[in-house]
Amino acid sequence: TDWANRCLVKAGETPIDNLTGDLRNPSHLLRLITVVAPPGSTELLAERVKKRSDDEDGLHACITFLQNLGVDCEKVNAKQIAAGHLGSLLQLLFALS
Repeated sequence: TDWANRCLVKAGETPIDNLTGDLRNPSHLLRLITVVAPPGSTELLAERVKKRSDDEDGLHACITFLQNLGVDCEKVNAKQIAAGHLGSLLQLLFALS
């Protein structure tokens, strides 16, 4: 969480207060991805996340985006993140760092 918050604060974004609560929201995860991904690469992802009907679909779009960038998200599961499972969230943060 410290790493993610440093990245968010450095980019002028609001830090994460509750890891299992905040990052299960695709919009919050998108903020983190946007600050660590190459500039301008997340515009299409932002549109996809907004169009998703539920959080799990939005999280899946985020994970797929990261995999397409070459981030190893093999052990990351959108369903588990949506349910607030700490293990999957930590795997995601590890993959991003």
